[in-house]
Amino acid sequence: MTTQRPPQQSWWAERLTTIRRYDEMESRLTASVSERMLDLASIRPGMRVLDVASGMGEPSLRAAHRVGPSGFVLGTDLSDGMLEVAREKARAQALSNIEFRTASPTPNSCARC
Repeated sequence: MTTQRPPQQSWWAERLTTIRRYDEMESRLTASVSERMLDLASIRPGMRVLDVASGMGEPSLRAAHRVGPSGFVLGTDLSDGMLEVAREKARAQALSNIEFRTASPTPNSCARC
Protein backbone atom coordinates (compact mmCIF):
# COMPACT_ATOMS: atom_id res chain seq x y z
CA MET A 1 0.00 0.00 0.00
CA THR A 2 1.35 3.41 -0.93
CA THR A 3 0.39 6.72 0.54
CA GLN A 4 -0.11 9.66 -1.76
CA ARG A 5 1.80 12.81 -1.04
CA PRO A 6 -0.38 15.93 -0.85
CA PRO A 7 -0.11 18.42 -3.71
CA GLN A 8 2.79 20.86 -3.45
CA GLN A 9 0.62 23.83 -2.52
CA SER A 10 -1.05 22.12 0.45
CA TRP A 11 2.32 20.71 1.56
CA TRP A 12 3.72 24.27 1.78
CA ALA A 13 0.58 25.62 3.45
CA GLU A 14 0.89 23.03 6.22
CA ARG A 15 4.46 24.14 6.91
CA LEU A 16 3.98 27.90 6.61
CA THR A 17 3.87 28.56 10.36
CA THR A 18 7.24 26.89 10.86
CA ILE A 19 8.70 28.59 7.80
CA ARG A 20 7.56 32.01 9.06
CA ARG A 21 9.23 31.37 12.41
CA TYR A 22 12.67 30.96 10.81
CA ASP A 23 12.32 33.44 7.94
CA GLU A 24 14.29 36.30 9.50
CA MET A 25 17.18 34.01 10.38
CA GLU A 26 17.16 32.41 6.92
CA SER A 27 17.16 35.83 5.22
CA ARG A 28 20.11 36.90 7.33
CA LEU A 29 22.04 33.69 6.58
CA THR A 30 21.36 33.78 2.84
CA ALA A 31 21.86 37.54 2.33
CA SER A 32 25.40 37.21 0.99
CA VAL A 33 24.36 34.48 -1.45
CA SER A 34 21.44 36.57 -2.71
CA GLU A 35 23.62 39.64 -3.08
CA ARG A 36 26.25 37.66 -4.98
CA MET A 37 23.61 36.20 -7.30
CA LEU A 38 22.25 39.70 -8.01
CA ASP A 39 25.82 40.90 -8.67
CA LEU A 40 26.45 38.05 -11.12
CA ALA A 41 23.16 38.84 -12.89
CA SER A 42 24.25 42.51 -13.11
CA ILE A 43 20.95 43.70 -11.63
CA ARG A 44 20.93 47.49 -11.77
CA PRO A 45 18.50 50.45 -11.70
CA GLY A 46 15.71 50.41 -14.25
CA MET A 47 15.80 46.68 -14.96
CA ARG A 48 12.82 44.33 -15.02
CA VAL A 49 13.41 41.14 -13.04
CA LEU A 50 11.51 37.84 -12.89
CA ASP A 51 12.11 35.65 -9.84
CA VAL A 52 10.72 32.14 -10.28
CA ALA A 53 10.09 30.23 -7.05
CA SER A 54 10.22 33.39 -4.94
CA GLY A 55 9.01 31.80 -1.75
CA MET A 56 8.92 34.48 0.91
CA GLY A 57 10.71 37.08 -1.18
CA GLU A 58 14.39 36.27 -1.14
CA PRO A 59 16.04 37.56 -3.39
CA SER A 60 13.09 39.41 -5.01
CA LEU A 61 13.00 42.06 -2.31
CA ARG A 62 16.74 42.72 -2.62
CA ALA A 63 16.34 42.96 -6.38
CA ALA A 64 13.54 45.53 -5.96
CA HIS A 65 15.88 47.73 -3.93
CA ARG A 66 18.53 47.44 -6.64
CA VAL A 67 16.30 48.21 -9.63
CA GLY A 68 14.80 51.18 -7.82
CA PRO A 69 11.58 53.01 -8.67
CA SER A 70 12.32 52.96 -12.41
CA GLY A 71 12.57 49.14 -12.42
CA PHE A 72 10.20 46.33 -11.56
CA VAL A 73 10.37 42.87 -10.00
CA LEU A 74 7.82 40.09 -10.47
CA GLY A 75 8.13 37.18 -8.05
CA THR A 76 6.22 33.96 -8.64
CA ASP A 77 5.66 30.85 -6.58
CA LEU A 78 3.13 28.04 -6.38
CA SER A 79 2.40 28.74 -2.69
CA ASP A 80 0.25 31.80 -2.18
CA GLY A 81 0.79 31.52 1.57
CA MET A 82 4.52 32.03 1.15
CA LEU A 83 3.91 34.86 -1.30
CA GLU A 84 1.66 36.57 1.24
CA VAL A 85 4.66 36.72 3.59
CA ALA A 86 6.68 38.26 0.74
CA ARG A 87 3.91 40.81 0.13
CA GLU A 88 3.90 41.74 3.82
CA LYS A 89 7.66 42.26 3.72
CA ALA A 90 7.39 44.42 0.58
CA ARG A 91 4.76 46.59 2.29
CA ALA A 92 6.91 46.88 5.43
CA GLN A 93 9.83 48.01 3.26
CA ALA A 94 7.57 50.46 1.33
CA LEU A 95 8.45 48.83 -2.00
CA SER A 96 6.03 49.77 -4.78
CA ASN A 97 8.09 48.31 -7.65
CA ILE A 98 7.46 44.65 -6.83
CA GLU A 99 4.57 42.25 -7.27
CA PHE A 100 4.11 38.63 -6.25
CA ARG A 101 1.85 36.24 -8.15
CA THR A 102 0.89 32.62 -7.71
CA ALA A 103 1.91 30.56 -10.72
CA SER A 104 1.50 26.84 -11.20
CA PRO A 105 4.46 24.88 -12.55
CA THR A 106 2.93 24.01 -15.89
CA PRO A 107 4.20 24.83 -19.39
CA ASN A 108 1.33 27.26 -19.98
CA SER A 109 1.53 29.03 -16.61
CA CYS A 110 3.69 31.89 -17.90
CA ALA A 111 0.76 33.15 -19.94
CA ARG A 112 -0.83 34.13 -16.62
CA CYS A 113 2.30 35.81 -15.19
